[in-house]
Amino acid sequence: MSTFGLTLTNPMTILSFAAIYAGLGLGSRDSDLADAGTMVLGVLLGSVLWQPALSGGVSLFRAKFTPVSLVWVDRISGVVNLVFGVASLLSVLWRAIAGRNLDQLRFGQPAGLLYTPNRLGGLI
Repeated sequence: MSTFGLTLTNPMTILSFAAIYAGLGLGSRDSDLADAGTMVLGVLLGSVLWQPALSGGVSLFRAKFTPVSLVWVDRISGVVNLVFGVASLLSVLWRAIAGRNLDQLRFGQPAGLLYTPNRLGGLI
Protein backbone atom coordinates (compact mmCIF):
# COMPACT_ATOMS: atom_id res chain seq x y z
CA MET A 1 0.00 0.00 0.00
CA SER A 2 2.89 2.39 0.69
CA THR A 3 4.23 1.94 -2.87
CA PHE A 4 0.80 2.79 -4.24
CA GLY A 5 0.71 5.97 -2.15
CA LEU A 6 4.23 6.87 -3.21
CA THR A 7 3.31 6.38 -6.86
CA LEU A 8 0.23 8.55 -6.54
CA THR A 9 2.15 11.40 -4.93
CA ASN A 10 5.09 11.26 -7.36
CA PRO A 11 5.12 14.61 -9.22
CA MET A 12 6.53 13.04 -12.40
CA THR A 13 3.68 10.54 -12.50
CA ILE A 14 1.11 13.28 -12.04
CA LEU A 15 2.69 15.52 -14.69
CA SER A 16 3.11 12.64 -17.13
CA PHE A 17 -0.52 11.63 -16.92
CA ALA A 18 -1.64 15.26 -17.10
CA ALA A 19 0.41 15.66 -20.29
CA ILE A 20 -1.01 12.46 -21.77
CA TYR A 21 -4.57 13.50 -20.97
CA ALA A 22 -4.02 16.98 -22.39
CA GLY A 23 -2.34 15.59 -25.50
CA LEU A 24 -5.32 13.34 -26.12
CA GLY A 25 -7.68 16.28 -25.64
CA LEU A 26 -9.47 14.92 -22.59
CA GLY A 27 -9.56 18.32 -20.93
CA SER A 28 -11.05 20.08 -23.93
CA ARG A 29 -14.68 20.97 -24.42
CA ASP A 30 -15.06 18.30 -27.09
CA SER A 31 -14.22 15.41 -24.76
CA ASP A 32 -17.00 13.56 -22.99
CA LEU A 33 -17.35 11.31 -20.00
CA ALA A 34 -16.97 8.14 -22.10
CA ASP A 35 -13.56 9.27 -23.40
CA ALA A 36 -12.34 10.06 -19.91
CA GLY A 37 -13.74 6.80 -18.52
CA THR A 38 -12.07 4.77 -21.26
CA MET A 39 -8.73 6.43 -20.56
CA VAL A 40 -8.97 5.92 -16.81
CA LEU A 41 -10.02 2.29 -17.29
CA GLY A 42 -7.09 1.68 -19.64
CA VAL A 43 -4.61 3.21 -17.19
CA LEU A 44 -6.12 1.20 -14.34
CA LEU A 45 -5.96 -2.09 -16.25
CA GLY A 46 -2.42 -1.38 -17.41
CA SER A 47 -1.30 -0.62 -13.88
CA VAL A 48 -3.04 -3.67 -12.41
CA LEU A 49 -1.65 -6.04 -15.05
CA TRP A 50 1.90 -4.64 -15.05
CA GLN A 51 2.96 -5.98 -11.64
CA PRO A 52 1.82 -9.60 -12.21
CA ALA A 53 3.33 -9.59 -15.71
CA LEU A 54 6.63 -8.26 -14.40
CA SER A 55 6.73 -10.67 -11.47
CA GLY A 56 5.74 -13.62 -13.64
CA GLY A 57 8.38 -12.79 -16.25
CA VAL A 58 11.09 -12.47 -13.65
CA SER A 59 10.11 -15.75 -12.00
CA LEU A 60 10.25 -17.55 -15.36
CA PHE A 61 13.79 -16.41 -16.14
CA ARG A 62 15.25 -16.10 -12.64
CA ALA A 63 16.94 -19.50 -12.71
CA LYS A 64 18.61 -18.78 -16.05
CA PHE A 65 20.51 -15.73 -14.79
CA THR A 66 23.76 -16.21 -12.92
CA PRO A 67 25.63 -13.41 -11.16
CA VAL A 68 28.04 -13.23 -14.11
CA SER A 69 25.21 -12.90 -16.62
CA LEU A 70 23.62 -10.17 -14.50
CA VAL A 71 26.87 -8.22 -14.63
CA TRP A 72 26.70 -8.42 -18.43
CA VAL A 73 23.06 -7.32 -18.42
CA ASP A 74 24.09 -4.33 -16.28
CA ARG A 75 26.93 -3.46 -18.63
CA ILE A 76 24.80 -3.72 -21.76
CA SER A 77 22.05 -1.66 -20.15
CA GLY A 78 24.59 0.98 -19.20
CA VAL A 79 25.98 1.17 -22.72
CA VAL A 80 22.47 1.46 -24.18
CA ASN A 81 21.63 4.27 -21.74
CA LEU A 82 24.91 6.00 -22.56
CA VAL A 83 24.25 5.78 -26.30
CA PHE A 84 20.75 7.24 -25.90
CA GLY A 85 22.09 10.03 -23.68
CA VAL A 86 24.84 10.96 -26.13
CA ALA A 87 22.34 10.82 -29.02
CA SER A 88 20.02 13.16 -27.12
CA LEU A 89 22.83 15.63 -26.42
CA LEU A 90 24.01 15.53 -30.03
CA SER A 91 20.45 16.09 -31.21
CA VAL A 92 20.12 19.19 -29.03
CA LEU A 93 23.48 20.52 -30.17
CA TRP A 94 22.66 19.82 -33.82
CA ARG A 95 19.37 21.68 -33.56
CA ALA A 96 21.04 24.61 -31.83
CA ILE A 97 23.75 24.85 -34.49
CA ALA A 98 21.40 24.25 -37.42
CA GLY A 99 18.85 26.71 -36.01
CA ARG A 100 21.50 29.40 -35.64
CA ASN A 101 22.66 28.92 -39.22
CA LEU A 102 19.09 29.00 -40.50
CA ASP A 103 18.44 32.27 -38.64
CA GLN A 104 21.57 33.80 -40.18
CA LEU A 105 20.57 32.72 -43.67
CA ARG A 106 17.00 33.83 -43.28
CA PHE A 107 17.53 37.29 -41.83
CA GLY A 108 21.12 38.10 -42.67
CA GLN A 109 21.78 38.83 -38.99
CA PRO A 110 23.60 36.82 -36.35
CA ALA A 111 21.32 34.55 -34.36
CA GLY A 112 20.06 35.99 -31.13
CA LEU A 113 19.71 39.56 -32.36
CA LEU A 114 16.21 40.98 -32.29
CA TYR A 115 15.18 41.41 -35.91
CA THR A 116 11.47 41.98 -36.15
CA PRO A 117 9.56 44.68 -38.01
CA ASN A 118 7.46 46.97 -35.86
CA ARG A 119 4.13 48.53 -36.78
CA LEU A 120 5.79 51.45 -38.53
CA GLY A 121 7.84 49.21 -40.82
CA GLY A 122 11.15 49.82 -39.06
CA LEU A 123 13.24 47.36 -37.13
CA ILE A 124 13.21 47.07 -33.39
